[in-house]
Amino acid sequence: MATAVWVTPPLGPIWHLDILVLLMSVFTIYHAISETNKDLRFRNVCLLFTSFLLGLGTEHASLRFGGTHCHAAGIVNISECSSANSVLYYVPWVYICITTAAELTSARR
Repeated sequence: MATAVWVTPPLGPIWHLDILVLLMSVFTIYHAISETNKDLRFRNVCLLFTSFLLGLGTEHASLRFGGTHCHAAGIVNISECSSANSVLYYVPWVYICITTAAELTSARR
């Protein structure tokens, strides 16, 4: 059974969103690698990589297996319905959530 996928046209230029996600990702990567403690830096980099894999896996699974949504095209597209910003968004999102929760619970000290 075929499923229909609709893409809602963006309200503004999509490259604005691409730039925003790129900047969020760059600042997140900078935060991760600027850690002076080598053990924490290694954990941060692993978290970055895992966040990227989570984004790639989630987007791929939701598009290929579930057909749940379709993103508008961006500057760089991963596939027909997934732009790089939809995958990269997971990096700052997951990283910030986990590191903030760790700081709030004093788990990183």
